Amino acid sequence: YRVGANFSVVLADPVGPEEEIERIVLEFKGFCQESDWRIAFHQTLPDFLPVYEKLGFRKFKIGDDAIVDLALFSLDGKRGRSYQRVVSRIESQDIRIRQIIPPISGDDLEGLKEVSDEWLTITGKRERGFTLGAFNREYIGTTTVLAAVAPKNEVLGFVNLIPSYRKGEAAGDLMRRRNRVPNGLMDYIFIELFLYLKEKGYERFNMGMAPMSGFREGED
Repeated sequence: YRVGANFSVVLADPVGPEEEIERIVLEFKGFCQESDWRIAFHQTLPDFLPVYEKLGFRKFKIGDDAIVDLALFSLDGKRGRSYQRVVSRIESQDIRIRQIIPPISGDDLEGLKEVSDEWLTITGKRERGFTLGAFNREYIGTTTVLAAVAPKNEVLGFVNLIPSYRKGEAAGDLMRRRNRVPNGLMDYIFIELFLYLKEKGYERFNMGMAPMSGFREGED
């Protein structure tokens, strides 16, 4: 959890045996009250909503996960032609996708860090490190990375994959690029990423929460 504006914001549900969840939430609620903090649990699963409601919390939807159905993703057909144009345009500049499988070597980590450091110089970009990961060599070195590379193996941009609690689903964490890259480079990375995951047997890709989206008429 983190505290801001006198509010303790907890990332996701407590971790532990199911029968202990109610007790630990209640004890944490008491701890926050003693510290004069209000409290919110952010990005919880539906599983423990009855527990939160029993303890006086109320549900407040702020968005939905952005999900790509990989079964429907293809380079064929009318929609697929636009993806093909992106791939052709990027690859005509001698750029290719490279799959970097853990454990990642020191040289590869250095190349990824160069991209990350450059990305952090873009106005408005910073390490958030709460709902998103931050660049950390030890962490990145244990994840699969798809990178767009130029000749001489120069990394231009990358996405790293992280586990999902849902079977058949993959998720991304860091999505970073250099300041000056060909237009559409990140689109190219994601197109190749979706094709890679589809080949591996994944059914969906979770791009993270899209704030203020996914609301349906009459939804609670």
